[in-house]
Amino acid sequence: MAELLRTVSNHVMAYPYKLWGYGEGIALEALISAGDYLREPRYWEFVGDLMDRWISAQSAIPYTDHVAPGKALLMLYQRSAQPKYLTRAVALAEFFVALPKTRQGARLHRPDHPDLANYVYVDCMDFDAPFLSLLGQVTGRRAYTDLAVDCLLGHARVLWDAEHSLFYHLYDAGRDQVNGAFWGRGNGWALLGIIGVLESAPPHHPRYNEIVGLFQRQIAAIATLQTENGDWHTVLNRPDTYLEGSLPAMFYCALMRGMQMGIISRAYLAPAQRAWQALLARLNSDGVLQGVSFATPPGTAEQYAAIPTGANCPWGQGPLLEALLIGEP
Repeated sequence: MAELLRTVSNHVMAYPYKLWGYGEGIALEALISAGDYLREPRYWEFVGDLMDRWISAQSAIPYTDHVAPGKALLMLYQRSAQPKYLTRAVALAEFFVALPKTRQGARLHRPDHPDLANYVYVDCMDFDAPFLSLLGQVTGRRAYTDLAVDCLLGHARVLWDAEHSLFYHLYDAGRDQVNGAFWGRGNGWALLGIIGVLESAPPHHPRYNEIVGLFQRQIAAIATLQTENGDWHTVLNRPDTYLEGSLPAMFYCALMRGMQMGIISRAYLAPAQRAWQALLARLNSDGVLQGVSFATPPGTAEQYAAIPTGANCPWGQGPLLEALLIGEP
């Protein structure tokens, strides 16, 4: 297992990171955790070098860095105790505080961009709230925990479909409408964001049980949509769309972490086992997860089905690495 973890970690480090895009966060968090498991500081140092360049490049956080990996910043701070990482994390939190909101309370991440100013993305559920919740835990400041809950539930109000217990990819506040398709990886972002908040928020928080209920309803829907071989379709309720490679990794992590926390029953072990087998079946001899769709803009089911798949995407290798660190169910 150690050698496989090193191989996958090396692929994570080989990706040409930009500052910052969707997918970087989960890969860098997993890389730090791999450094813990393997006791190899070079993985933390790789993440630290990326963060140091970002911190040095500009003092203020621009809108283009609206999905900067804040949780990775805090993980570095917890391991190094270097104040610069906490200082940057607090600055990122203040950036979120200042973002405009829809009338339902969802943050609008790109108010500077004329084409994106009214958009709420499901991807952000795994970037904003888990970071803010961990910041509340690290600093002991309840205000950050409250902000985490506010961010998470604000997104849920506009993206959640109660009938299907799934999340849409996009909400357009200008038109007051969603994009109308249940993108698989988007639901992975949502599940991981929800469980990430629950892992660091205090259970006595007044809205904690509401978030638990949201996770339970979504995970139940996800389990019913799993195929017999453990995969999921890229549009979850559309069997005519292809089986997508990042989904068994993401959903396996959510299932296992939910069971470890005791917020879902051990009855979910069977879908977790199927997801694990699907994950291993997609792992090639070079340690690369196969069938992961490339960067995916919001669209229709047909548009999602037309997105090509490739290899060594951080939103595939990151969840893969996290799944391997959890281990076999």
